[in-house]
Amino acid sequence: MSHLLSVDGVEYIEHKPESEKELEAYIQKFASQIFDQDIIYLPVKTKLKSPSGIGSIPDAYALKLTPPKWSIIEVELSTHPLFEHIVPQLNKFAQGLKEQKSKRHLVETFYDAIRRDPFLVTKVKQEIGSGEIHRALTNLIDLPPSLIVIIDKKTKKLQEACDSIPIHEKKVLEFKIYKRKDSELKTAFLFNTIKDHKIKLTTKPEPTKVKPEGQSIFFTYKNQTYDATWIHSNKITYQGKDYTSPSALSGEVTSTSRNGWRDWKFIDQNGEIKSIEEFR
Repeated sequence: MSHLLSVDGVEYIEHKPESEKELEAYIQKFASQIFDQDIIYLPVKTKLKSPSGIGSIPDAYALKLTPPKWSIIEVELSTHPLFEHIVPQLNKFAQGLKEQKSKRHLVETFYDAIRRDPFLVTKVKQEIGSGEIHRALTNLIDLPPSLIVIIDKKTKKLQEACDSIPIHEKKVLEFKIYKRKDSELKTAFLFNTIKDHKIKLTTKPEPTKVKPEGQSIFFTYKNQTYDATWIHSNKITYQGKDYTSPSALSGEVTSTSRNGWRDWKFIDQNGEIKSIEEFR
């Protein structure tokens, strides 16, 4: 049986993710709505490995520094075999948490990811009330984490299987993607949230037509952040030189061919990091 979603007269049909990577991208986009606003969502890939070498790589981590708690995030598709793929993967995470070396590696991974992002550095310092980010992360990882599985279709069997994983707190969240019935645009999403455990529906706003003059933009490449100023669609200023497109500027910075519209970011009035594709 197919499902039809109608929002303000616009009809949507459910879209099945073609890969975990596609689903991960949307989860990262809506991370601040799935979790609390003060959660730091880190889609870093680092392996949790037990003393005997058993382990696996989670898809992301969610960190909250005050009060401290953290979660391991695993993104799955309902088409994956439950007991042949999903459950063994989750059990490997539990085994990997037994190794102190894995925990120390996590601290360094989180610290490097935060340090590379000026926005996150500022956010963390404000949260902990000091500049001792590494110490705060070390204290955080000493706490037992929760396990959060995000999947496109939640089932009772999956919940029961997760309950058997030897991690104290487990949650299964459902995340559905909808596309407009009259096009391939995927602009409606239905998902569980951690904050209030209610289903939340969100629709993507129409792209802004405003191209704000004087907006500060930045691009992080190979652990270095480059700052520039957006003037208008045909002018970006970087180190006193004008560029006619973001891709041209990305090429100048990296000496490679890149999509500058995706490279360059800005911080909006709500403190969220967004791509300058919003300016198109």
